[in-house]
Amino acid sequence: DIIRDRGSLYQVTANDTVQNAYTLKMMNMTQDTQTYHLRIEGLGDGLITDAPQTVVLNSNEMRSFPINIEIDPSVLKASKTDIRFLITPDGEQEPVADEESRFIAPRNL
Repeated sequence: DIIRDRGSLYQVTANDTVQNAYTLKMMNMTQDTQTYHLRIEGLGDGLITDAPQTVVLNSNEMRSFPINIEIDPSVLKASKTDIRFLITPDGEQEPVADEESRFIAPRNL
């Protein structure tokens, strides 16, 4: 599950990038320890994030990760951009989770 921080629409950083905050909740519902890979799509090149690229979860383990995503506003085409968080198990091609959210930026793009 991906939850966008509703406390603030966006922040403009000291580097003049636009930042949005999210919380990613992941749970391994299998009987074995699993390694998952996270991919974020929809913002194109220049995306900066502190999201983990790889997550190892034990059987029935659930974890939450605060995630910040930032990008130069000049590469955005709109003030609201749909983005996707894709979770793929290690060694597989197809995601087991595909969650959609929005990236919010100032209107004066």
